[in-house]
Amino acid sequence: MGYKIKPECEVCGSVGHSLYSELPDSTFGNAALGSISKCSNSGCQTLWANPFPDAKTIFSFYKHYYTHDAGAADTRASSARPALKSLIKSIVETLPFLPAQFSPSLRYLRKLPPGRLLDVGCGNGAFLADAAEHGWQVYGQEFDAKAAEVANKSSGAEVRLGDLLEVGFEHSSFDAITLSNVLEHLHNPREIVTEACRLLKPGGTFVSISPNPNSYLHTKFGQSWRGLEVPRHLFLLPPAALREIASDAGFSAIEAFSVMGAFDFMERASMEIREKEFPNKDAIPPATKLQRMSLRMKTLLGRDVGEWAVVVAQR
Repeated sequence: MGYKIKPECEVCGSVGHSLYSELPDSTFGNAALGSISKCSNSGCQTLWANPFPDAKTIFSFYKHYYTHDAGAADTRASSARPALKSLIKSIVETLPFLPAQFSPSLRYLRKLPPGRLLDVGCGNGAFLADAAEHGWQVYGQEFDAKAAEVANKSSGAEVRLGDLLEVGFEHSSFDAITLSNVLEHLHNPREIVTEACRLLKPGGTFVSISPNPNSYLHTKFGQSWRGLEVPRHLFLLPPAALREIASDAGFSAIEAFSVMGAFDFMERASMEIREKEFPNKDAIPPATKLQRMSLRMKTLLGRDVGEWAVVVAQR
């Protein structure tokens, strides 16, 4: 097993400080422990694994990962809504003057005319299948051979196996590129975002969604927050860090924000992790309806408290 000490933030270069030490893998039960550092720059606040595992080491923690299953639930998707709420939401999303955060359907691509779409780290292909039904010509990239096979069968997409930097997609060949719960797993998020910019056509759209380390539930549950997912999550990037990475990669018209997302799942999973880690402590109660309403309003007003950090940008 190979690890190295990573004292400085990958995003802004500031020195980090220890946030959590020797956390267990409470999701899949691997024997490895993980520690997390936090950027000391208040305008960045990126978290990262420290000591930092090498690629060979981290691969061993994905043997039973849920993207292998074609029927696996996508916990990042919006939960089912009653018909009236769904109708109102669909109407609101068509309004041209609203910012991206008000149009989350199809990973913030709903307003775009269908074209060539690449999903980086496509997992079991559930999103590719959905996008294909909406008229997109879909392609995928995946590290895991078993997941890539499932994605190809479930979506019909061409799924290339291997590192995005090496799989050979052509320059300026896509109208949209998406990553959902991917950047946090990568050793080189800056390089991947830069490569996505290269692969997009001029005016193409880039979308990344990942756990927000500044979220309400992280504040509430601390080391038991589901979004940490030690030892697989290598970087946790808040909206400010995503904005900086996208800007440095060459993107423009950048919108970076947080959203509540699958709040129920994240809260329930965090409660279960806390119960495993601290069986003799009192349970933390779930958020009240009033707290949820307040959180939703804060995210819509631009507060960085949602469970997911999102960046939507154009090349």
